[in-house]
Amino acid sequence: MDVATTGIPADILATPVALPRGGVVPNRLFKSATTEGLADTRDNATDALCRLYERWSAGGAGLLFSGNVMIDRAHLERAGNVVLDEATDRAALKRWADSGKRHGSRFWMQISHPGRQCPKTVNPNPVSASDVQLHLGGGFGKPRPLTAQEVRAVISGFARAAAMHGRPVSTVPSFTARTAISSVSSSPR
Repeated sequence: MDVATTGIPADILATPVALPRGGVVPNRLFKSATTEGLADTRDNATDALCRLYERWSAGGAGLLFSGNVMIDRAHLERAGNVVLDEATDRAALKRWADSGKRHGSRFWMQISHPGRQCPKTVNPNPVSASDVQLHLGGGFGKPRPLTAQEVRAVISGFARAAAMHGRPVSTVPSFTARTAISSVSSSPR
């Protein structure tokens, strides 16, 4: 297709994207968040993860979103997730980020908590916003609703991970905290 049939110039994908805070993504090719499962047994980034992201960067994507990077070792989206907390190997994390940026790509980390999507093999009793169990192949435990204190701890985990990753914490988590805590404390059990 060309501009005559779509109204969109064929070279639009090569056009840089200016970000609101002054950064620039070199083109409009984005690799969306995935789940790689390539962390080591201590939930740190590995050489395999670095090679994968370097290949994606070499492929020309302007922006690479990481797979799920968890904030809580007891609650993973799958075995092999990278975890970002006080025990994280910061040198391994930096190698991973550098690999994803090596060929000019931007690298953004997806910081996550799986809630009810935590497999039984990782934690048979996950915590979530509610006690509604995920029924996909029977691989997920029945979650327990978070208490207001646990909601605050999860939000603090996101803030800690964002600060460790060198990103400012926005005002969104505090709004989320108020909403989630209100929801937890007012919902019937």
